[in-house]
Amino acid sequence: MDDDQGGRPGLVERLVAELETLEDGAPTFACVAAKLVVSHRTLRRRLKAEGTSYSKLLAMVRLEAARRCLANDNLTIDEIAYQLGYTEPTNFRHAFRRWTGQPPSAYRAG
Repeated sequence: MDDDQGGRPGLVERLVAELETLEDGAPTFACVAAKLVVSHRTLRRRLKAEGTSYSKLLAMVRLEAARRCLANDNLTIDEIAYQLGYTEPTNFRHAFRRWTGQPPSAYRAG
């Protein structure tokens, strides 16, 4: 997905790149919109036009990050949950099961 502006990455790609940093957990929608220099209304509208949403993209980025982290036995599942921006490890466990059909511990063991 490229914008019409000289092959620059499209808004969705820029948003995903921003989410992939996950330095302090998940950034808020408003924070991401500000970093992308668009209003939150414009961002929401553009994502809808692309057939996606902030929550869908965040889930995708978190799942990929979770898979990478689970491959590292040095991190506990609780540490991974907090690193991905979950305030409670249980919320991460539920989300991971929803995404993959199995708990993070089974994914790690498999």
